Amino acid sequence: MLFISADTESRKYIKKNKGNFNQVFIASSLKDGLRNLIRYRVDTILIDMNLTRVLRGAWLKKISLEKDLKNGELAVLLLAPRSMAKIEDFTSLTKQHYIQDIFWLSEGENILQNNGFLFFLSRNIEILDFKRSNALLTQENSALLQSKRANNSVNSELLSLLVGPSRTASRLRNQVNEAVSMSRPLLLMGEQGAELHKLAKYIHFTRYSTDRKADFALVELSTLPKHLQEQRIFGYKKSINSGLSKGSKGVLGVASKGTIFISGIEMLNWNLQSTLLKAIQSGEYSRPGERKKNKLEANLIFASYSNLEKAVEVGKFRQDLLYKIKVFPIEIPGLKNRKSDIPEILDEYVKRYNKKKNTNIALSPEAKLYICNQDWPGNVAQLKAYIAAILPLHQKNMVHLKTLMKFEAQKKSDQGSAFFREEIYSPGLHLFQSLTEGMNELPSWQDVERTYLIQVLDKCYGNYSQAARVIGITRKTLYTKMKKYRILNNRASN
Repeated sequence: MLFISADTESRKYIKKNKGNFNQVFIASSLKDGLRNLIRYRVDTILIDMNLTRVLRGAWLKKISLEKDLKNGELAVLLLAPRSMAKIEDFTSLTKQHYIQDIFWLSEGENILQNNGFLFFLSRNIEILDFKRSNALLTQENSALLQSKRANNSVNSELLSLLVGPSRTASRLRNQVNEAVSMSRPLLLMGEQGAELHKLAKYIHFTRYSTDRKADFALVELSTLPKHLQEQRIFGYKKSINSGLSKGSKGVLGVASKGTIFISGIEMLNWNLQSTLLKAIQSGEYSRPGERKKNKLEANLIFASYSNLEKAVEVGKFRQDLLYKIKVFPIEIPGLKNRKSDIPEILDEYVKRYNKKKNTNIALSPEAKLYICNQDWPGNVAQLKAYIAAILPLHQKNMVHLKTLMKFEAQKKSDQGSAFFREEIYSPGLHLFQSLTEGMNELPSWQDVERTYLIQVLDKCYGNYSQAARVIGITRKTLYTKMKKYRILNNRASN
């Protein structure tokens, strides 16, 4: 915990009664406290609001940008006199997850004189525990999949990804078949929308087709807060000091005899990359805060939608880890480089849609040609969504080219309407209209800025300091702009 207070007695009291915290850092000023927040690993920050009467300062926004307050990376607690409740909007800041809790003090009272303070701290440790456990549980519920699935559904997933007559599709099918019999780490690479998770599922369910007890665990790093990556993968020991009191095996323990699929491997934080590398090399790992060694028996499949070599060059990814996981890479090119495969992929999606909806809809040759000639930057995911959107627009079980043209025109019209509605209700547009009222042509930016300065000075009755605060600039900058546009104070008043 980090405690920031100018009161010497309060600092001594906190250091002596640290409760469930492993370590307590003390600072007497807000500036030193924020410096320690960056330097040390802190779970909770307790700030005496007597240090600053302005809660809406930049320091609170800076903390919210650096730390994931909503998911429990840091708990911001305040000590504040009750008189401040009338001045500051604490309710709004609490709803925005800036502040976790506030301990109110009477005028002239300090924490030594209030018996409820230690209970306040212990209760907020439990809240922090709940936030972290809830974030991890959400990941586990959405990512851990049941292994009892029919093989025919797995085969249909493969067909949608790798069908096609091209040499690329044939090479990919051969690589996937080889990967099924391998126990080494695999690396899947592709563009956004390539649906690499489905390829990983196919490899797992084909490899363990006779073993129903083998689990498939998914870790989606793009949606997982960075401070929870280690607990999600390696688990955590049952300890209230860690902020996580229930304990967890992590995916390495849950799917110890199955497959672990880590998507977005380039987003793994630097320190955890080293831990993962040691685990792969030694075949053993330990949960954070625990000495006991566990065997790493699961098959690891990694996926990346970006260039890992470039990430190594800029120092965001370890080169030795890349060598270790890129032993057998499988790269799925985008649809723009597989134009000859699109007709068969298209037929597969239409066939699956008809089977699911119990219909018999088809695409006309012209409509199919139009679809095949598109680039599809979102790859198979975008193509699948497009097919699901246009098939219900059929006429007598046939989708014609003119139907696609109407659909495209309607989509562009909806996008334009949404943009127009957003602009109409934009405060910036109302301000611009008020500043340019009465002008026949669109004015230059200098004319708009000069008109705005005159209006603000007029509203502030020529008070430079107040006008500068309203605009959000310094008085010196205001003087410079007034000199630039030859604005005199008496003229502004008029």
